Amino acid sequence: MRAVRGYGFEYPHTASKHEREKEREGNESSRRSEKERSKNDVYNFGRGNTKVISKALPGLLEEKKEQLLQRLLSWGVESTDDLKYVEELLEWTFISGSLEPNAELRSAVANGKRPLPPDRRKMIRIIVDEIRKHEKNPSKAQCLAVALKIVKKYPKSFSDFDDTQEKNEIGYYSLLKQIKTRVEHVNRDNTLSRRRRISGVTDTPERMQCREPTATYGCTQWQPEPPLANSDDVLEEKRQTLENLYQRYGKSGADRSDVCALMKETYYLQRKHINDTQVLPIKDLKSKWPYLFVQKHIYAHFEELTSIAIHKRLNQAIQEYGKVLVDFFKSKPTNEVVKKILSSEEEVGPLVIKLILAHCREDLDGLLLLANRCATAADLQATHTIPGSPRLIVLDAL
Repeated sequence: MRAVRGYGFEYPHTASKHEREKEREGNESSRRSEKERSKNDVYNFGRGNTKVISKALPGLLEEKKEQLLQRLLSWGVESTDDLKYVEELLEWTFISGSLEPNAELRSAVANGKRPLPPDRRKMIRIIVDEIRKHEKNPSKAQCLAVALKIVKKYPKSFSDFDDTQEKNEIGYYSLLKQIKTRVEHVNRDNTLSRRRRISGVTDTPERMQCREPTATYGCTQWQPEPPLANSDDVLEEKRQTLENLYQRYGKSGADRSDVCALMKETYYLQRKHINDTQVLPIKDLKSKWPYLFVQKHIYAHFEELTSIAIHKRLNQAIQEYGKVLVDFFKSKPTNEVVKKILSSEEEVGPLVIKLILAHCREDLDGLLLLANRCATAADLQATHTIPGSPRLIVLDAL
C-alpha cells in the first residue's frame, strides 16, 4: 500500500495484483541473492582458511567445518588475518580462577606435586560453579575439554598414574569423573537441567526398554518409561499384591518366585514413588514396598538402577585390592591415625574402610553407626541420636 497525493491530501492506494506479485518476486530474488552471496562468501573464505582450520582441528567433519566458517563470517571474519582477533572462550578460564583462592593448591601445582584431596575437591567445586555460569548441565564432552586442559597444563599434579608410577595412557579419567560427578551432584534437585532423550513417534518397544545413560548420578534407569503393557492402575494392583504377600509370609517370602517377578515388574512404580516431588518418608515407603527393604531386593533394585551388582562388585574389589591398599598404607602411612589403625588386627574389609577414612581425615562416625546385633529400628530410635545425614547402621556385638 502506498500514498497518492491529490488536492493537498494523501490518499492510501492499494497495489494491484500485478504489482504485488512483482514485489514478491523481487523479495524472493533478493533473498536468493543474499543466500548465494552467503554461499559464495563461505566458499571464498573457506578456500583460504580450510587448511588453517584442518591444522588446528584435525579430524573435524566437513559439515562442522562449514558451520564453523559460517559462524566466523557472522562475526565479521573475512580473511586469515582477521582470525587473530577471534578470542576463544577457553575452558581454561574456569581452571586458572580456581587456583587463586588456595595457596596450598597453587604451591603444589607450581612444584609439580599432587594436591591434597581437600584442595583438589575445592578446585573441582570452583571449576563446576564457573562452568555452570555458561551451561547448567555440561555434557561429558564439555567436561572432558576442561579435564584435558588441566592434565595437559599440569600433568605431574593431575594426570593419572598406574601402579608402576608411569603416566596412564588416558591420564584424565579420574579428573573427568570428579568434574562430571560434581555436575550431577549440584543438579540433583534441578529436573529442568537434566539431559533427557526426546521420545519420537518412531520409538519401538525394544528402543524404549533398552537402557540409556542419563546425567543422574551415573544411573542408567533413574526413571524408566512406563511398561507398555501395564498402566499405573495395573502396577498399583501388583504393589498391593506384594504388600499382602509380605503380611502373609514376612521377610521369609523374599525368595518366592512370584515375589521376585512382581518386584521386577513394578520397578517403574518403585522409582516413581522414590523420585516423586512429594517425597515419601522412609517409613511410608517401607509400608508401601516392604520387600524393597529386604537385602535381596534392595540389591536387585540397585542393580537395575545402575547396572552394577553392588554386593558382588564390592566383595570382588575388597578381595582384589584390599590387601594391596593395606600393604600400601603399611609402607607409607599418611598420618598418625592410619598408623594407629594398622596396629590393630582386623579383617581386610573393615580395615580397608577405616584406612581410607583415616587417610581422607574423615571421622568413622560420619559413615557408620554401631549398634547391638539384636537392636530393632525402634531400639535405635530410642537409644541413639539419629543424625540427619545418611549413615550405615552396623549391627554388631557390642
